[in-house]
Order: sequence, then C-alpha cells, then structure tokens
Amino acid sequence: MTVRPAKPLRCLISSLNKLFLLSMLAIFSAAGASASVSDSTTNFIPLKVLIVELSDLDFRSHNFNVGFFVWYESQIDKPNYLNRLRVLNAKTVEISDREQFATEDGVVYRRFVRAEINHLWDLQHFPFDTHSLVIGLGIDGFTYDELRFVGDSTTSIINDDLHLPDWDILGANLFATRTIISSALGDPQKRDTNETIKSRADITLTISRATRSGFLQLISATMAAALLALMGLFIPLREPGPRFGLIAAGVFTNVISMRNTSIDLNAASQITLTHEIHMLVMGFIAVSAVTSIWCVVQEYMQDRGESAYRFSRHVAISSSVLLCVLLAGLLIDGADFSFH
Repeated sequence: MTVRPAKPLRCLISSLNKLFLLSMLAIFSAAGASASVSDSTTNFIPLKVLIVELSDLDFRSHNFNVGFFVWYESQIDKPNYLNRLRVLNAKTVEISDREQFATEDGVVYRRFVRAEINHLWDLQHFPFDTHSLVIGLGIDGFTYDELRFVGDSTTSIINDDLHLPDWDILGANLFATRTIISSALGDPQKRDTNETIKSRADITLTISRATRSGFLQLISATMAAALLALMGLFIPLREPGPRFGLIAAGVFTNVISMRNTSIDLNAASQITLTHEIHMLVMGFIAVSAVTSIWCVVQEYMQDRGESAYRFSRHVAISSSVLLCVLLAGLLIDGADFSFH
C-alpha cells in the first residue's frame, strides 16, 4: 500500500520547487543582462597594418628597426584611439602626427610608426636560421572589457617593395590577443581578481636567412686549423718539433676562431652549429696530438719508427674521412631544420 504525504506537505514542496525555479531564472537573466551591457560598452578596433621598412638586424644589441602604417575605420562619434597607441616591446619609438579621412560610413584614423624593437635572436641553427619578429601594439588607458583589437588575416601586411638584403621575408600576420597583468593597479573593482587585462595586437613577421657567405667566413679559420693538424701527421717522426708545432698552431687557431665566432654572433650562451663545427675540429686536433705522441714514443723508445709512421698516415686519412662525414651530417641536419 502506497502512503501519500499529507496535503499541506505537498503544498510546501510545490512552493519550494517554484521558488527554486524562479531564483534560477532570475540569476540567468541577470547574467545575460550583465553580458549584454558588457558587450555594448566594449569598443572593437579593426586594426590594419602595412610594414614598409625593415632594417638593422642587430644580433649584438638584440634589436631591429621597423617602420609601418597603422590605421582603422570607425564611426564619426568615436574617439581616435591611436592617440594613445603604444609599441609594447620597443626601445625607441617615433609616431607621426595623426591623420584622418572621412568615408561614407565614418572616418579612418591613421599614423606612421618607426621603432627600434627588442628581439632575442636565436642563432642555434645559424646559418639556416628562421626568425619570427614580433611587434606588440597596445592602447593606454583602456582595459580589455573596454577596448579590443580585431585581427586581420586578409589584408596584405608587407609592402610589395620591401626587401631585406641576405634575408627572405616569408610572411606576416596580425593577431588580436591580450596581456594579463597580475595586479589590480589600484582599481577597487578588480581587487577580488587582483589582475588587469589589457588588449594587445601582435604583428609577427617571419624571415629566413638567404645567404651562407657569413657562415663560410666564420668557419674558414677552423678549417685551416684542421688542415694544420692534418699536415702535422705527415711530418716524419724524426722531426717531432715541426709536427707538434703545427698541432699547437691548429689548437691556437681553432680557439681564437671559436672566440671570434661567439663575439660576432653574440651567442656566448648558445651552442650554435658553428660552435659544434669548432668542437668537432678540436676533437680532430686532439686525435692528431695523441697519435703523434704515441708515434714519437715508438720512434725513440721502441725503435719502431717505420711502422709508427705508417700508422700516423693511416690515422690521418681515416680521421679526415670521419671528420668530413660528421661535418656533412651537421650541415645536412641544419639545412633540414630550415626546411621545417
């Protein structure tokens, strides 16, 4: 037999259910109204950019120079937000006077920016290196809820006449993003979240090295060092002085060459392809030195000079072949990286 609750109890349960449904409806209505108000007070900037200058790629100072036009179309009653334009990662910035042009639908605001941009060059795969140069743009005085950029993936961002000697310009993009600052910056309305969100637009320009002449200049000295060590292995054992003199000259030449390479590339904290070649040559010189010491010992203490000299020549040939194979492997690996 089924026991039914009393009528007053059923009325109380029904009232509680209605109260719960009304409360949930009120919460969702308030959230929707809040979102609609937020969307209505957010201004969107359909930003356009055209890069017309790119020069002075400086690996030592970690920067490059760029010049570009930036503009957007807006309603006539909206302010010119480009008056507060800021290049976020620039050392120095020059921004032209504002320009504006009337259109059928409103007005176009435009400015020209010339800046020296900070950039940490990654030369690990030099001379097969590819770089993404980023230029960050922001508008001072507005949060992400008040002002947002709109990215552009259709308009050309690079001028057709822009050329960079010794480099190939692969392409460019304009992304709309945001920057999160881990502080309320004194705003009492953001003390609960303790963060401030700013709108940001990133111009990304991708370039790839087109010539290898600088690389050949940097490794010419270390190739000469390897040749000196190779020549030392063919000097007769009866004359150990010239043999060890050539090997010592190879060590000195290779060390100086590696030091100059680090200075030229400003890559003391990175192991580049050029450094790997220098270390490989240093290993070849070490083999030459060890072989020469063993052969000289055989000549003067074991009276086995003829067989020791033949061994020295065999080591010279085999180690030279191995050095060439390893060098080719390093170069192929570096070239393969550039294609990816």
